Amino acid sequence: MHVLDSDLLIAFLNGEKDAFRAVKKLEDGLETAATTIFNAQELLYGALLTKNSSENYGLTREFLLNFKILDYDFESMEKSVELRASLKKSGEPIGLMDEMIAGICLRNKANIITRNKKHFSRIRGLKVMAW
Repeated sequence: MHVLDSDLLIAFLNGEKDAFRAVKKLEDGLETAATTIFNAQELLYGALLTKNSSENYGLTREFLLNFKILDYDFESMEKSVELRASLKKSGEPIGLMDEMIAGICLRNKANIITRNKKHFSRIRGLKVMAW
């Protein structure tokens, strides 16, 4: 399973050709495309901050319904706090939100497709793919 990070989803919604190619490649390979509850929240929140917020919220919501949305359950939380503690001890924290997203990916044995390889590559056991 591939988890699409916010940067890819936002670029896709903004019509960026690189993002379209990345998503098309997944579809052509019949790969399962998912995102996390936190990525979905970020997109919906961003839609509410736009000029045409009502319309953009509806379009974003419909777009997100095309993906499996992975929840932040107890096992994801445990993975996240282990990551957070380990990264803090090593002096390389990546931020709470990315740590929670990584915890969800690890719990679901999913990789993440992102442009933020710098952060996510610090997490042992997480396959990170650039788009």
